[in-house]
This record gives sequence, C-alpha cells and structure tokens, in this order.
Amino acid sequence: LGAEPVFVDVAPGTFHLNPLALEETLGRLERGLPAYAPRPRTGAEGFGPRGRASAVMPVHYGGLPCDMAGILAIARRHGLRVIEDAAHSFPSPLGGAFSGPGKDEKAFAGTLGDAGVFSFYATKTLTTGEGGMVVTGREELARRVSVMRSHGIDRTAWNRYTDTGSSWYYEVLAPGYKYNLPDLLAALGRVQLSRAWELLRMRQEIAALYDAAFAEEKNLILPSTGPGDARHLYPLRLGPDCGVPRDRFIRRLREKGIVVSVHFIPLHLMPYYKQAWDLQETDFPESLRSFRQEVSLPLWPGMTEAQVRYVIGIVKSSVL
Repeated sequence: LGAEPVFVDVAPGTFHLNPLALEETLGRLERGLPAYAPRPRTGAEGFGPRGRASAVMPVHYGGLPCDMAGILAIARRHGLRVIEDAAHSFPSPLGGAFSGPGKDEKAFAGTLGDAGVFSFYATKTLTTGEGGMVVTGREELARRVSVMRSHGIDRTAWNRYTDTGSSWYYEVLAPGYKYNLPDLLAALGRVQLSRAWELLRMRQEIAALYDAAFAEEKNLILPSTGPGDARHLYPLRLGPDCGVPRDRFIRRLREKGIVVSVHFIPLHLMPYYKQAWDLQETDFPESLRSFRQEVSLPLWPGMTEAQVRYVIGIVKSSVL
C-alpha cells in the first residue's frame, strides 16, 4: 500500500504495545519529526519515517489481550484505524467495559477495532493446520476482503456453480489474491470451533498448574495474565538475579527431553529490518529485555498432569 511501518516498544514487564510509547511516537509524527527520537550522543533530530500515521496494529501476545481501552482511546484522538493481530487470542472473551447492551453479550479480542486477524496454524487454540480469518463490523471492508481473497472476483466458485441463473458469469473487480481458506480446512475448523471452549479450558488448567508451582520461585517471573487470556503461550521469564543464563537454561531443559522455545526474536534484531530502517539493538530496550529473559514452556491441549509436573520439576532444578 506504499505505507511504512513504524515500530513501538512494549510496556515494561509485558510483551504488549506500550500505549505511552505509542502516544509519544504519534506526537512526533504529527509534529513533522522522524518517528524515532535521537539516539544518545548523536545530536540529530531523530531517525525513521515521517508523515501522519493511518493505522495502529496491536498484537494480543500469548493469548492475553492488549490494553485495548487505552489503545482505542489513542486511536480515536489521532484518527487511526485499528487492526488487531489476534492470532494468539481465540477465544478471548473480554466482557466488562467492552460488553454489548445485552447482559449476556461479550466482546472478544479481535472484535474491538476496525478489523481483527486470527490464525488457524497448527499450534493455535483453534487450528485447521494452516489459514486464518479476518473479522470486521464494517460492511464495506467485509465486502472488500471477500473479493480480494479470491482473485478479485465478485462471486465465489461455490456461487458460480450452484446458482441456477447465469452460473458461468463473473467479473474481476480488482487485482486480487489467492487467500481463501480451502474447503477441507474450513470443514476441520467447524469441528474445532465446536470444541473451542473445551480446548481453552485445557490450556487454562495447564497454565494454572505452572502458575501455582512457580509463584514462590524468586528467580522466575510468571506471565502477565488478565481478562480474556487464552493462555496460548506460557512465556516464563528468568529474573535478573537468576544464576543461569537463558540459553543455558534452555539447553538444560532440552537435555531432559523438554522442547521449549523463545517467543519472539524482536523484529529490530532481524537483518532485513535493521538494514531497511537503520535500527540498532538498543532502539527498543523493553522488547530487548523481555526477549533476553523469555522461555516458552510446553503448553498444549491434552498435555497430561504428569507431563506438566515433569516440566515443573526440571524447570525448578535448572534455575539457581
């Protein structure tokens, strides 16, 4: 679309977009300044893209929704569209201030902005193996997505071959894409959807065992949690006084047959982004700090309590 991404650091102790940093960045752009403030000792006015922002894309990391009340308020003040990356957050009922007029209605992460994007990759709470969905309350956007997902054609193949009228006729309205979810995967998704709350409950029970086991460990920092947390990941962090480096800790667990990962390596450390936007390791200190501390423990529906207890025991014996 010809737009340039502008990166914003996460809030301290979280993996979520920092509303204060977002407000500061937007203020710089609206004053005609570069997106990023001067680096120490440079004496320059700053660096990065200029121009007015048009949208903000918060990521509901690990299943826990962002501070959407704060982000939406900022977006309204600055006239921004909001596109929620809810790949980790399904289902994430928020309720409370986001509830609809009916007492039984609930708001979900991914439904608060102009559009929400979900993932059905193999590791997600609801999976079809691959693919995803876009949800929106804006009718014109829904129509646009429906056209663009399938070559820019105004009618789906299903409609063309089942319409008793002029089934052979269609029009290409735009140079679209091949982004439709295949029918076989959609069939899997319908079955998975019927199990969504069951799968969420399994994840919550496993995460609760981890929470209880690590709560008193002074060298471990539990994941932040709150309303709507889908517990997609269990991003444990090693405390600053932990006597074992993060990478050695990971090796110890792997030696005991426990496969862990790190979510995620910050984009500003990746060669492409570093080179394309002249980014340095220290430009986003909270993202860097969280990355260097984080280890994602195993968490999946169907994980047995014995497996969870084994992980807990190895984790506790591997920190000093």
